[in-house]
Amino acid sequence: MSRGGDEVRLEPKVMQVLECLAETPGEVVTRDALVARVWPDVFVTDDVLHRAIRELRRAFGDDTANPAYVETIRKRGYRLIAPVRPLNAPLDALAAPRVAPPHVAPAPVAPAPPPPRIAQFAVASIALALTLGAVVYALASRAPAVDDAPTSVRFVAMTSGPLNETDPALTADGRRLAFAMRPEGSEGPADLYVTTGAGHTPERLTAHPADDRYPAWSPDSATLAFVRIDGTTCDVMLMSMADRRERRLAACGNLEEPRLSWSANGEWLVESFAPGPDPIRGWQIARLSTRTGVREPLTLPAPATLGDYFPTVSPDGTRIAFVRGINGATSDIFTIPFNGGTATRVTWDNQDLVGLDWGADSRSLVYATDRAGGYTIWRVPAEGGDSQLVVGGAAKLKHPSVARHDGRISYESWGYEINLWEAPLTARLDLEDDHASTVRPVVRSSDQWNHSPDLSSDGKQIAFVSTRSGGAELWVADRDGANARQLSNFGRASMRQPRWSPDGRRVLISAGVNGQMDLYALDVATGSSSRLTNDADDEVAPAWSRDGSTVIFGARLSGSWQLMKLDPVSGARTQITPTGGYAGQESPDGRSILFTRLEQPGVWTMPVEGGTPELLVPAVRAAEYANFRVTTGGIFYVGVTADQVVVRKAPLAGGPGIDVAWLGNYSWPGFAVTPDGSSVLYAHWDRRESNIMAIDSK
Repeated sequence: MSRGGDEVRLEPKVMQVLECLAETPGEVVTRDALVARVWPDVFVTDDVLHRAIRELRRAFGDDTANPAYVETIRKRGYRLIAPVRPLNAPLDALAAPRVAPPHVAPAPVAPAPPPPRIAQFAVASIALALTLGAVVYALASRAPAVDDAPTSVRFVAMTSGPLNETDPALTADGRRLAFAMRPEGSEGPADLYVTTGAGHTPERLTAHPADDRYPAWSPDSATLAFVRIDGTTCDVMLMSMADRRERRLAACGNLEEPRLSWSANGEWLVESFAPGPDPIRGWQIARLSTRTGVREPLTLPAPATLGDYFPTVSPDGTRIAFVRGINGATSDIFTIPFNGGTATRVTWDNQDLVGLDWGADSRSLVYATDRAGGYTIWRVPAEGGDSQLVVGGAAKLKHPSVARHDGRISYESWGYEINLWEAPLTARLDLEDDHASTVRPVVRSSDQWNHSPDLSSDGKQIAFVSTRSGGAELWVADRDGANARQLSNFGRASMRQPRWSPDGRRVLISAGVNGQMDLYALDVATGSSSRLTNDADDEVAPAWSRDGSTVIFGARLSGSWQLMKLDPVSGARTQITPTGGYAGQESPDGRSILFTRLEQPGVWTMPVEGGTPELLVPAVRAAEYANFRVTTGGIFYVGVTADQVVVRKAPLAGGPGIDVAWLGNYSWPGFAVTPDGSSVLYAHWDRRESNIMAIDSK
């Protein structure tokens, strides 16, 4: 596409979507019609079309909330609302849309300047809104669109048994898949199996009373590395595929994330390594000699972060990619040279990453993330850049494995039921007691996710995120879960913990629409949405001040995260923290701000008028945005004790917390404390099922 001397290039499929919309400007083109036209005879999910629409909007500099070019018609499709004319038509023959759009891009209040790349191609006048030179000419002459050779894609179920199959690992040629499965049910030990394709009976490789997990094929597919976990012990094992003989190589470097990846020459295994007794130092990436078992650390993440995990070695053997996590829900991809060195950041999503592997060409990375709302699989250039959707459409896709020779991708496809449950708060929790009977469901729906609850100040209503309408949206319901109704209509979005206003009239939410995290306030009575921020910086973890006059939130400013205060009426912003902040709340008396930081553990405090931050509650994980709540009764936060997830309570004056609630089947960050301090609401998984899928391209 061109305007004056400026040009922007679009992928062929994205341009074909634009052609379809431009044929009938002003008229709705259904999703089914667009898919049938642009992706004939190929199965694709809705995410593929959504990505194409996002790319169009990015090229035009369009705004989803106030579109001037492409408008979403909920539950139907899309339409082009800008005027269109053939290239050879006179200017006064500019054709109006056949159906007048309901609005023509009103100027936003206090507009933020668009990013430079978008500004370069944004059209200044609606009269010159869309000049589709070669595109319209191609439509008039009906010349076929230029595209790559047609590709047929099939989604194949590599496993389909009644049990949960996990940890997929493809051989280099993609012909064999190793995976883990619990043959005696979810409570029995996991063993390793191998299959040669869909419908084939898997062959059992191990039968051990411990859990055998995380298989990894050697480059020549002659040896299978895996991890054997027995309670608190964990060993790295090697199995010769010729005779099935096992050899213990070394103890695992990390009991929680001991995944393995082979070097290209087969001389090393790369793993995540927990460096020992120092609990503040996060996990590191290390390599383990396959001859001697000697371990060499390669990375050193920032203190007080989760650290580095999910390592994978590039097929050409030159680099290691891994996930660096601040906590369990905030992470990105980094790479280092194989022999170690400075880590290079690849993605800037600050989302939850649940698996990573290299593309067969060593130039791209395939990863699973919740960057688009649900957990989907994406591809990103290894040098950084825009991520492209590979596959979506299921409840949760995790842990992709890529065949080194032909690029075939396998992955875990999970089905979940996540619902809101209530757990009682006690003066002190006895973990020896059986607490399973004390938790109870509050908000339930079948085969959907309901999570991130917040209670109104009077305790009569719940706000939460639910997928029951197809994508993640904000919902409200009565305290007992009755009269649930959808409040937001973002479409595909990644949504964070909601927060009620003190008067119960509005709900704050941080939502990632088209990859940009912004703050929104939704009116509970009408459902109308007010966009509070709209700029290139990500804004997260919003909370109302005690009087409801301002919003406290975290913002990424020039690469660092700081706490900010926003006047939702005027749009004026004020920076609160001088040395870092991520998620904040006012104290009950309104005199101080309590907050977490991105890379330092603990809840910190400082006066509302400014000052030096002081550590208030130690041992709270860094970057917690949903898992700490400030109430008149104390400071509540989530912790783990003896492999059990609990809520802890610390005094408002500060100090360590004590365990006061047990969260059975805890599944998602975020909880709410009832106004009377008697219980907490949290996300509880009711069902978890997994099969392993593969993508075949021909």
